Amino acid sequence: MLSFAAEFPVFYVGNHEKFVSAIKRWIVGSPHTDFTPDDFPDVAREDYWSNQKGNDKIEILIANDSGGNYYGARRIIFEPNIIWTTTIVMHEKDSVGWIGVRIYRESLQPSVNVPAAKRPVILRLLLEEFNGSADGELLVKRDPHRLTNDDIGLAARLMTGNADCYLPVVYISCNFRGGYDIDPNSTASDLAGIAHVVVEPNRAFSSRLQIEANSYNVYGGSIGLYWPDSGTVRSIFKIKDYKIYKELKISIIDNIRNALVNRRPLRNCTWLAVEEIATRQRINALKSSDSDKVQEYIDAFDKDLLLKDERIKEEENEINRLKREISRYQKTANRDGIVFAPGNEQNFFDGEINEIVYDALRGALDTVSPNGRRYHVIQSIIKNNPVTGILSIKREEVKNLLRNYKEMNSGMKRNFDRLGFTLTDEGKHYKAIYSYDNRYTFSIPKTPSDHRGSLNMVSDINKKLF
Repeated sequence: MLSFAAEFPVFYVGNHEKFVSAIKRWIVGSPHTDFTPDDFPDVAREDYWSNQKGNDKIEILIANDSGGNYYGARRIIFEPNIIWTTTIVMHEKDSVGWIGVRIYRESLQPSVNVPAAKRPVILRLLLEEFNGSADGELLVKRDPHRLTNDDIGLAARLMTGNADCYLPVVYISCNFRGGYDIDPNSTASDLAGIAHVVVEPNRAFSSRLQIEANSYNVYGGSIGLYWPDSGTVRSIFKIKDYKIYKELKISIIDNIRNALVNRRPLRNCTWLAVEEIATRQRINALKSSDSDKVQEYIDAFDKDLLLKDERIKEEENEINRLKREISRYQKTANRDGIVFAPGNEQNFFDGEINEIVYDALRGALDTVSPNGRRYHVIQSIIKNNPVTGILSIKREEVKNLLRNYKEMNSGMKRNFDRLGFTLTDEGKHYKAIYSYDNRYTFSIPKTPSDHRGSLNMVSDINKKLF
């Protein structure tokens, strides 16, 4: 059973010594092996090398043909009830290299609970040895991609699947406080070689991006998972949905890992591909040498047929996986429901647009016949779509903030910021812009003239916003 999969491009240096070096570092550095550096004498110069110590078996296979160079390593660890198999394959052609890492687990007892594979150490070692290369418009690296205000076009292409990337993109949006709900640096480090981590520069960027990305962008602190072959957001993660911060990151990583093990691998980045090329090389070598060793021919052809059978099984598994995907989408695509597009408008806080729509529907009940079709439909929508009531909560917050407003001190500025306003000094007044949208600009006097002035400010803000 496949438990982990990752594929990524690397800078190729023209030989396979660095590949073998990374494999040796990985194995010798493991606390669960008896292998030492002396157990790898001339492996870099051999087409095939294999050795086993205790419950740890290592194979390294090197092959090449007109399609490029193939370097593969397979490690099999035999535990009492589980067999772990890790394959690492590098394919290079025209100085472009791709690496595929896959981990399989096989239970020897039906009752054994097989743990999921974690991100393997070899992934970090390979990136250290080779450095990630360009994947479309992004570079594979261990640090996050921090966008600037000039990167609107790039962000939109990443979200709409037009940036020529192969790896998925984790997009971290800026929250309403100007920060992030997840640490970009640690997230990028944990996902290096698995996904790109892209960080939004500020909230104003999000508002501009919505138009360019056809409203596919996440915002307000949400984290979006975008797949290059889908052209839309695959999953959205929000800190409020998790009890503790750590669960948010684990959920993102697990979501990506589960998707990658179900993704069809790059053909040239599998152990089967290296074996096929190596077997073909052996057959061709026997032919060209006019060898009369019949048994060697038979063994080589038998191996070739066996590999073809394995390839057919892989294709059948892929067909079955696609059938399951189609069935899953068919079950959800035709459900009755209401879906509306907000156009160029974006939520200024979580669930805002839905609350506005349902609030308007509640008001519409007073304008239609109580026994008519419209009344029954609207009433049913309201009943089956409960809202949080955050609009009324925010109206009360504005009242409490400005009811006894006397001066714009530091505490008052913090409260305005918490509500989503940006304040700028305009002489006798402050200009308060809501959620970086200039359509919602209010003039706030530094010292109000009377109590009625404060009430008028409350009324003006609440009518326009909440």
